[in-house]
Order: sequence, then C-alpha cells, then structure tokens
Amino acid sequence: MIPNNSNIYLETSAVNYLADQYTWGDGKATRIYHSLKGSRFFISPITIWEILITSDEGRKEILIHYLQHLCNPKMLNSPSEFIINYLLVGCPIVEKKYEFYSKIDLANVWSDITENTMKTFIYDRNELMEYTNLIRTTFNSFVKGFNEVLSSPTINSGLSETIRLINNILSELHGIKVKEIDEETKLLYKLTILIIYYYFCYQMDYDRSTLKKYWGPLNIKSPIDRLSYLAKYQEKLFYRGPFIVMAKMALVQFSANNKPERSSFWDILHSIYLIYLDVFFTNDEHFLNLRKIGKHEIFNKITHFSEISLVTASNIEIDNETIIK
Repeated sequence: MIPNNSNIYLETSAVNYLADQYTWGDGKATRIYHSLKGSRFFISPITIWEILITSDEGRKEILIHYLQHLCNPKMLNSPSEFIINYLLVGCPIVEKKYEFYSKIDLANVWSDITENTMKTFIYDRNELMEYTNLIRTTFNSFVKGFNEVLSSPTINSGLSETIRLINNILSELHGIKVKEIDEETKLLYKLTILIIYYYFCYQMDYDRSTLKKYWGPLNIKSPIDRLSYLAKYQEKLFYRGPFIVMAKMALVQFSANNKPERSSFWDILHSIYLIYLDVFFTNDEHFLNLRKIGKHEIFNKITHFSEISLVTASNIEIDNETIIK
C-alpha cells in the first residue's frame, strides 16, 4: 500500500515493468486514484535519458505514452541540480525541503508533452548516442578505478595514478580522521571521491548545462584540479549528502559477486532520488540489495513490485482501470 501524500519515484526498471503489464489508460486511472490521496508519480531526466536511447522506436513510444498519463507534468531535478543546490546551502546533514522541479530544457519539453499527450520527444538521436557512448567510455574508466580501490585498501608503492589521487584527497579532508575510521568506512569514502571525480569533475550527466554553469565561472578545466578545488572549498561533499548514497549503490553493484552492467551507471544516478522522494519504485534486484545493506532509513523507501499488490479499479469503482494500490 502506498502511503497518502507521497512523492513517488519511478526508476527505469519500474517504468518497463508497468508498461509491460498495463495500458496508458491504466496509468491515467492510477494517477487519478492516488492524486485523490495526495500522492504523485515522478520521473527524472535520468529515466527519460535511458528511454530515449532505447533502440526499439516502438518500445520507446510505448514507455513515453504510458508515463505521459501516469506521471506529474513537473520533472524532478537532474542529479546535477540536486547536487549544486546541496552545495549552495552548505552541505547540511539534513537538507531542508524545497521544490525539486528541474529547470533544464528537457523538463520544459516534458511539461509540454504531458499537457498534450499526442506529442512526443523530438531530438537528435545520433547526437544523444554520441554523448551517451562518450559517457560509457568514461564509465569504463570509473569501473577500472573502482576495482583498483577495492584491491588497494592501504597506501603503498606501485599504486596507479588514480589511487594515489584518491589517497591524497582523503588525507587532505579535515572532517575525516583517516586513522580513526574502520576499513569499511574508509573504502566508502574512497569510492565517494572516485564518483565525485568522474561524475562531477568529468561532467557525466545528461544535464551538462548545470555542471557547465558551475565550473564555467571558476575557469577550472582539469578534472584533477576540479577535484582538488572541491576538496579544499567544498569538503563536506566528500563525507555527507548525495555522493555517499551513490557510492553505496556502486558498492552493491560492483561487489565481488557482481560484474558491472551497462545499466550500472544509470542505477548509481537513480539512487540520488532516494534522498528526496518518499517512495522509490523499482523492479531491479540491485536496489533490494541496497535496502538490505544500506544501513540508513532512506533505503527503506525502496519498494519492489514483488512487494506490492496491483488491483483493478473495478474493485474500487474507478472506470474499470488498473490501480497501484
């Protein structure tokens, strides 16, 4: 049962599950039913990014059309927007609630096509795929660095440049007493540094515009210099807030028993929405593993479709449509 007055996030595997099981009419009925209880369904730029790079054009349009009828016309902030906002308020332990609606161009298009569901996304697929493939190449470097972090827990000779960089940054953070933390916590901080390095400093997001607006005025072009700047002036970002959550997701996905998949990068980005939404719908086992080992109450927001009941609206007298109850 979904609690009343909930903001509900649909991770991409959840979108695929719902679109396989139900029609756009079912989605509309679900939205109406839960809006009466004060709840709303949301998607993010990450969800849409994954859908837009789908090679099957027919499948892509089915997913979009379903979401147009189920979801709120306001799109959630991109991960970059959430992170920049977090920086602007000083990286607090508890962030005050605010309107988390994206201002990027994609969000404006989303509002337009939800108001007129006969419309769809018009975009240059070749350009999007070119950028996506660049991100995937960078992600492969991230995975290599991740494996190096896992296999190099202590400072010693013969380390790669990436590991030396991470160890140096960790030693420079005044808010972390490296000698007093256990190895598990130290590993998490190292992975957080790695994610900040690749995601924030290499600008690995669909929403490049927000990251460019941040780095542009600072005129810092080198990813290494950017990382050093953040460690000096925004060090709280390294041990609290969104990147710690993303690091935990990465750790679940890239544990010794799991090999990275193409979707792993997007799952890491999806995990940021656990902080800001009330319910996180998924059909992905990785997120259940995160809930199991995450050791924080925000991971209890994760809800797998195997754990909820789907009932027809005929049982609750709304237009004989399907409702997520």
